[in-house]
Amino acid sequence: MPGYDWFLNRDGPEAILAYGVANSDEVKLHLRCKAGSGALELTAASEKPGREIHLESGGDTERYPAASEPAGVHDGELLTALAKSKDPVFQRFRRLGWIASWSDDERHIYAAHPAAKAGIEQFFIVCG
Repeated sequence: MPGYDWFLNRDGPEAILAYGVANSDEVKLHLRCKAGSGALELTAASEKPGREIHLESGGDTERYPAASEPAGVHDGELLTALAKSKDPVFQRFRRLGWIASWSDDERHIYAAHPAAKAGIEQFFIVCG
């Protein structure tokens, strides 16, 4: 997507990796963890309420049960779920630099520009 990329943000023991437009509320997928925990909190933008976040990377697929709430800052919903940084879909994302989100049989690919790939690796190093 033009103008979109992966951005890493560190705030004390917390690391956030988000796919969106720099310095904006336009975020498609957001991963958050506490250093060394191996636990991820996922937040995904959705056009309508949903019950899962369905992710794929390089053939690995995972479906995470999710809570849904109105986005507030834009139309649509925010889905939130819990995952593990060691899940195969995230390890494949770490190696390949892209992950896809599925919604209503529609696939949205979130690929890193070359400069952002180091931030993806750093995120998973921090998360454990």
